[in-house]
This record gives sequence, structure tokens and C-alpha cells, in this order.
Amino acid sequence: MPVIQPPALSVYCYRISVDHETRPGWSAVASTSGVPRIPLCMHLMISAWDSVVESELEWLGLAASIIEGESILTGPLLDPSGDWGPDDAIQVVPDELALDSMSEAFQALTTDYRLSLPYVARVICIDARPESPGEAVATVAGRSEVFR
Repeated sequence: MPVIQPPALSVYCYRISVDHETRPGWSAVASTSGVPRIPLCMHLMISAWDSVVESELEWLGLAASIIEGESILTGPLLDPSGDWGPDDAIQVVPDELALDSMSEAFQALTTDYRLSLPYVARVICIDARPESPGEAVATVAGRSEVFR
């Protein structure tokens, strides 16, 4: 496991969840396009690492100001390895994370607690393979009918 060398910022994805707010809309799009999609949210924790607490606060403040200034990621701000579409956009906004959950995350990382900022990156859509049209003929009560 790599060791973080201060001063540094780390970004840890502690959870991925389905975006229940936009899922019905993406289901409607899939019904017409034939390409199922699942909208996801990435829950992130940004932590500062330095030998002085005041410096950690400065690093977190700098990170927050950068994220606030570029909270919508599109086009060249998205890494090309993601195979992004021309209309794809990711919104990065502050997330709510209870102190208990943050403490559990640090226990899983086996490191001392660090002052951190929780964020959520949404909506990241994963496209499935297009649905095949399948067979259109079925037999019902001795006669053939076409179903679509």
C-alpha cells in the first residue's frame, strides 16, 4: 500500500450508490433508446496531510475553492479513459457524512483520523449493452400471434 508523503491531499471513494432521483428519467430514456443505464453517485472523502494542523486547514480550503470553482466536470475536465460521451457531465457537490461514518472509514483505512471534506460526484451513468429485439412470434392457444 502506498504511503502518503505530506504535504498532500488524498481522495478516497468510500461508497458508490444509485442516484434514486434521476433513475426514473434514465429508465424512460432507455425505453426509447434501447440502452439501459444506471445513474451512480461516487461518495468521496478529501483529506489533507501535513505536519501542522493549520496547514491541513489551508489545503482543505484550497481544495474546496477549486471544487467550488469547477463543480461541473465536462469535456476536457473528464479523463479520456472514461469513454465519456459529448453530453456527459459530472457534478461535484458537498455531501453529508455523519461523524460515525467518517470514523468507520478511517478505521477501515487503518490510519489516524484526518480532518476531511465529504463530497459526492453525480450523476455518473453506466451504459449497458443495447437490448436485442428478441423473437417477435409466440403461440397462444393453438394460433400464432406477433407480439412486440
